[in-house]
Amino acid sequence: MLNIALFQWLVGVFTDTLRPAHAEIPHEQSAEDVPANADPENNAERARNEVAATYRSRIVQLQHQLNQATIQRKRAYAYLAISLIVAIVFLYLHFELHLLPLLAAALPTIAVLAAAGRVQKCGQRTRDCSQLLGFYRRRMQCLQQEWMGKGDTGMDLLIPGHLSALDIDLFGEGSMFELLCDVETPAGRDTLARWLQEPASPEKMVSHQQAVRSLADRTSLREQLAIARSGNPKEYSWERLCAWFVADPIHFPRWAPWAAFLLSLCVTIAAACGWQGVMTAHETLRVMVLIGVPEAALVLYLRGRVQMALEGLALSSARLESLRQVCRLFETEHMESPLLVRMQQKLQGASQQIYRLQGLVRTREARDNEWAFWLLFPLAWKTQWTMRIERWRRRHGK
Repeated sequence: MLNIALFQWLVGVFTDTLRPAHAEIPHEQSAEDVPANADPENNAERARNEVAATYRSRIVQLQHQLNQATIQRKRAYAYLAISLIVAIVFLYLHFELHLLPLLAAALPTIAVLAAAGRVQKCGQRTRDCSQLLGFYRRRMQCLQQEWMGKGDTGMDLLIPGHLSALDIDLFGEGSMFELLCDVETPAGRDTLARWLQEPASPEKMVSHQQAVRSLADRTSLREQLAIARSGNPKEYSWERLCAWFVADPIHFPRWAPWAAFLLSLCVTIAAACGWQGVMTAHETLRVMVLIGVPEAALVLYLRGRVQMALEGLALSSARLESLRQVCRLFETEHMESPLLVRMQQKLQGASQQIYRLQGLVRTREARDNEWAFWLLFPLAWKTQWTMRIERWRRRHGK
């Protein structure tokens, strides 16, 4: 019973903290203005009902936007299919039948690119609406006392041998962690677990309360964080990524990047010459074999270092995008509490550096595509871009 009462009290505090910015906040009343028969419990219940009504309205609005985005995405796919068929027909008429000029055949190709961009935009809007719907539905579950057994139990973050974590239901189904945990990054998940299990000084608690109070009414910021979320924070290890950032550098020979680039360039030139008929197929094959032997030897020589360089980087480019968006929001948001101001100063420029890392990782991931593998494999693609990623880590990781 004590735990249930404690949870109800926390829900009331948490709900009041997460009151949307556009929700009506009653003005402070003096002692003379408060009725003698005012019931604090009724006031708290009335406040929860107001927030719940705001959340329901937002859920209905987001559901309508999601339906519209789904319809637009289907239309965009239809336009893409039609433009692709038209482009194939026009290209056939130009290259095979010579009935159309090249400019006329290129116009449907431009339409295909525009339709593909439209598909991507509609897909992103659909994902954003879905993320926000999940966010507000989770908040409604907390308001309606229906959150137990539907969230993150955090049992993997329990400190072994903790004296009281299980006794007061800090972790597990229906626990304090499940109630409060709705984070967007693994760092937030780990930090919440640490705060629940380790005591903090009064100064830290006051600074944290000031930070929460300054962010209490920023509904748009919470929505942007919900949109930035990519996957489940439990699916990857934040400690592993941090360890990769600050680990000792892996030294590649200074000549290795230039050698890999020149060999891959020679392979490309030889393939282009064979394609244009400058060399016969037999000559092209012989030249590519002569170039491929030292290239393969270089890749095998650097293979161990490449695996070590990529071992700790467990995040894909999509998840790095989520991390970049969170950092960008923190850099651009106006912070008021001293704690958040100090953190903002430390993070200046972080989103730009993560964007550069994301571009390197995305380029390296192109080799993992089944369609591009055989085209990029002869170019020592993975080795070249891993060396660039390691160079970024040496410069900006720590």
